[in-house]
Amino acid sequence: MRVGGQLGSIDPGAVTKTFNQLLPALQQCHIDGLKRIRYLGGAVKLVLRIGEDGRARYAYLEDSSLGDHDAEACMMHAATGIAWPRPDGGEAEVKNSFEFDPPAGSPAQEAWGSDSIAAQLLERQAKIRSCRGQVQGAFKATAYVVRGTAPKKPPPHMRPKHPKPKGTLSPSPDLRGRILAVGIAPPGPEGNDAVDCLAAVVLEMRVPNPNTSAAKVTFSL
Repeated sequence: MRVGGQLGSIDPGAVTKTFNQLLPALQQCHIDGLKRIRYLGGAVKLVLRIGEDGRARYAYLEDSSLGDHDAEACMMHAATGIAWPRPDGGEAEVKNSFEFDPPAGSPAQEAWGSDSIAAQLLERQAKIRSCRGQVQGAFKATAYVVRGTAPKKPPPHMRPKHPKPKGTLSPSPDLRGRILAVGIAPPGPEGNDAVDCLAAVVLEMRVPNPNTSAAKVTFSL
């Protein structure tokens, strides 16, 4: 944990106690997320600006590998909804990191590099720019990809009778994979308003099918 005194000072011991009080609510957000994603897991780093009255002025995710926007929003709501120690001499910044493990025995996800969905992101650059607006800096996204359903083969009498001629281009990548969930960490509090829009853009993407039942990929927006 780090306690910053950008404008004021705040008691580190009292902040630690408050984070400990907050932990059960954060864990409940993770538990609720497991109902949607049975292998949900990752780390989040919460940053809050605390006013002189002990209330959070804002919160944002400085970093996250959790991969579920709903769970992340739940955690920020919990963090801003409790009373914090009152800083002296002005507002203060506090931050802490939390790790959430998937349940024991959860299936492993295939690890993807960001290049695996680069083409799909490029196709949506106009929408991504529109969501970002004037916000500077990179939004870090983490998403879960699950396998889609293969189309049914046509009956034998409807299949081509002649083989493909030589030199035929290879088929395009299998884009039946879909984004099950995505979490996004903005570059700062000014990016909070863009997160919902960006998540909606990512969730509409069709991406390559993972080789296993699911994959996890981190990329920048």
